[in-house]
Amino acid sequence: MTSNTPTHIDIGGIALPREELAQVLPDIERFERHLPDALAVDRDMQASEGAVPDYVREWPQARIDAVVRTLKEVGSLREQTSEQMKTSGAGHSRH
Repeated sequence: MTSNTPTHIDIGGIALPREELAQVLPDIERFERHLPDALAVDRDMQASEGAVPDYVREWPQARIDAVVRTLKEVGSLREQTSEQMKTSGAGHSRH
C-alpha cells in the first residue's frame, strides 16, 4: 500500500477499511477503479425506480461487466455491514 492509497473506501455512505476489503474481495484494484461508476449507476437507478441509466448503454461490454460485478459486491458489503451493526447493537444489554 502506498502513501496515496486510502485507508478506508466509501461504498456509498459507509467507509470500510481498505485492508479488510482487500481480504474479502477477489480484485480490490478493479473494485476501486469501477466503484465511482457503480455508485453513480446505483444512485441513478434508485432515482429512476430501477431503470438502467441511458449512459450505461454507451459503455463497452467489459466496463458494464466490471461495474455490475462491483455493484453486486457493494450490495453484499452493505448487507453484511448492516447485519453486523444489527448484531452488535442487539448484543448490548442494559444493566
